[in-house]
Amino acid sequence: MLDHFANFRHQTLDRRHSIFCALLVVLFICTESSAGTADPDPRKPLAQSAVFSADQIAALERGEPVTKLIQANDPREVAVCGAIELPSDPESALKAFQLSLSLRQKSVLASGKFSKLPRLEDLESLTLSDGDIDDLKMCTVGKCKLKLSAAMIQRFQRNIDWNAIDYKEQINQLFRLVLLEYVTAYLQRGDAALIEYADQDARVSLAREQESLLASLPYLNEVVPEFVRDLKAFPQSSVPVEHSLSWANINFGLKPVVMITDTVTYRSAVDGVPRVVVLAKQVYANHYFDASLSMTALIGDRSGTTSNLLYVNRSRASSLASLFSNFKHQIVEGRAIREVNDLLGQTRLNVDVVVNNSSLSSQPTWAERSTQTPFILRILGWSVLFKLIGTLLFFKFRSRLPRFRKAAPGSQSA
Repeated sequence: MLDHFANFRHQTLDRRHSIFCALLVVLFICTESSAGTADPDPRKPLAQSAVFSADQIAALERGEPVTKLIQANDPREVAVCGAIELPSDPESALKAFQLSLSLRQKSVLASGKFSKLPRLEDLESLTLSDGDIDDLKMCTVGKCKLKLSAAMIQRFQRNIDWNAIDYKEQINQLFRLVLLEYVTAYLQRGDAALIEYADQDARVSLAREQESLLASLPYLNEVVPEFVRDLKAFPQSSVPVEHSLSWANINFGLKPVVMITDTVTYRSAVDGVPRVVVLAKQVYANHYFDASLSMTALIGDRSGTTSNLLYVNRSRASSLASLFSNFKHQIVEGRAIREVNDLLGQTRLNVDVVVNNSSLSSQPTWAERSTQTPFILRILGWSVLFKLIGTLLFFKFRSRLPRFRKAAPGSQSA
C-alpha cells in the first residue's frame, strides 16, 4: 500500500481527471451483396445473444431508445450498447445520427484526413502540446507519459537535439514523420503493423487488443460475418467497403489526445432490405486508451420507411484496472449509459430534420463522421466534477497514511 501511495502522490490530480474525461469521450467514435438468408432484423440476434432482454426488445418496438452495459471480462474495459427504431431509411438514419454527433459540444484543436497515399502534408497542422514535448525529454522505454512504441521512443532519444533553439519544431517534425510512416505501414500490412505500446513495463499490442474487441462485438459477427472476414484480411478486400483514415487532436481540457481512426463503411442488402454498418477502429492514441472499437449499424425494412440503429462501443484503458477500479467503473459506466441514451433520443428528433431538409445548416464534418466521437465533454463542468472526485480519492488515501507510518518503524527494527 505504501507503493500505491507513493505512486499516487507523484501523479497530479489533474492528470487523473483527464483520464476519466478522455475515457468518457471516447465511449462516444452502395453496392449490393448477398449474405445468404440472414434475417435483417437486428433485434433477433440481440435477443438471442441476451444483449437485450424481452422487455428492452418491446421498448425498441415502441420506438424508445434502449441502452445497457455489456459484460466485459477485462477490468480495463467499458462496453456500452444502445439501439433505437427510427422512421426513415438507413442512409437518412445515418445522417441523423451524424448530425446528433455534430450538435454535441466538442473541442477539436486540429484534424485531417489522410490521402489515399499518405503524405506529410496531411499532418501539417498537427503539433504536440508543450506539456507533451516536455514529457518527451524524460521519455524512456517502459517509462513514458506518451503512448509510443519502443522504436519510436528510441528515435526521439536519438534524433532530437534538446539544446537546440528549435528543438520543439524538431519534435513536431519527427512526430509527424513517425505517424506518417506508421500509417503507411498500416495501409500496406493491416493489423500486423499496429503499434505495440511500450510506455509502461507491461507492453500492450494494439493488434491483439483490437482482435479481442472485434470478436466480442454483438450483431457484427452473427449477422455480417463477411464484413468481419474483410476487416481481418485488410488491406486485401473481398467485399465492397470504404475506408477513411483520419486524425484528430482533441482537447480534453488538460492533456490533448492525438487519435488516428480507421473508419470502415459496409453497405449491403439482404432480400432487398438495405443495411449500413460503420466500424471505427483506433489505430493510434498518444494518451489514455489501450484500444477502442465502435460500431454503428443501420438496418432497414422492406417498406423502406423504418430503420433500426444499433450503436456499440468497447474501449480499454489501463487506468480503469488500477486503484479504485470499481469506483471508476461506476462513474464512467453510469455516465456512458446516460450519454448514449441522450444521443439516441436526439437522433430520433433529427430524423425529421434530415428527411425534410437535405441542405442541413449543421452538417457534420468528415472528421466527426470518421472518428464516431459523439461529443466532447463540457470541460468546465466535468473538470469540477472530477476535481472533486480526485480530491475525495486523495483524502481517502491520506487518511490511511498514519497507520502506515506507525507500522514502518516496527518493520525496520524487526
